[in-house]
Amino acid sequence: MAKKNFGKSQQEQLKFRKANKAKKRVMIARDVIAQLNANRFIASPGEWARFDGLEKSKENTELCDLLAKNRKCEVCGVGALFVSAVEHANRISVADVKSDLDSYDLDYNEGIEQSTAFEYLEQYFDKEQLDLIEQAFEQGKGVTYTNSDDGLAARRFCDHEDDQIGEYLDDRPHLRMRLIMENIIANNGTFVPSKKPISYLKVVFETEGYNG
Repeated sequence: MAKKNFGKSQQEQLKFRKANKAKKRVMIARDVIAQLNANRFIASPGEWARFDGLEKSKENTELCDLLAKNRKCEVCGVGALFVSAVEHANRISVADVKSDLDSYDLDYNEGIEQSTAFEYLEQYFDKEQLDLIEQAFEQGKGVTYTNSDDGLAARRFCDHEDDQIGEYLDDRPHLRMRLIMENIIANNGTFVPSKKPISYLKVVFETEGYNG
């Protein structure tokens, strides 16, 4: 039996190539939510993107082909965008990823580096946006820190006036990731942390069956 391919079809990739930059960001965010729904993306604070096969893959292998073989990927907010973007657009090889890693990272499957994710994604998102998304997902405990009103709003993005709901979201990174992606979609491809998600209760109550 042939192994299942988890990558994008040629039709999906063509549709992505034809879209403008803002639409591409929306498509990437929608795909992240779809991957969460399929339990393929494991929202993992402190990671960028971790997946199997990187160490043993030939350097001329296209990264999208390697990702397509992975049933699961551990990703942070920016890492999720990276994997979805690569699977839609390609244009990055295993060699490009390995060049940013040292032997320890490869031996212990430490996944991609921040620089790889940011450099690739900056063709769609500007660096300030990526910094804000990273801060929102990691709740200010990651490697980026923006000393601005937007930065503060990002770090407090999943705060809630109901402390129980706020604590609930603290322990559920997959919900934080979903809320960030919904914000990007609602704002036509731009993450606007000052606009609180209107779907807090929908996500918490309907998706998770939260009962307080």
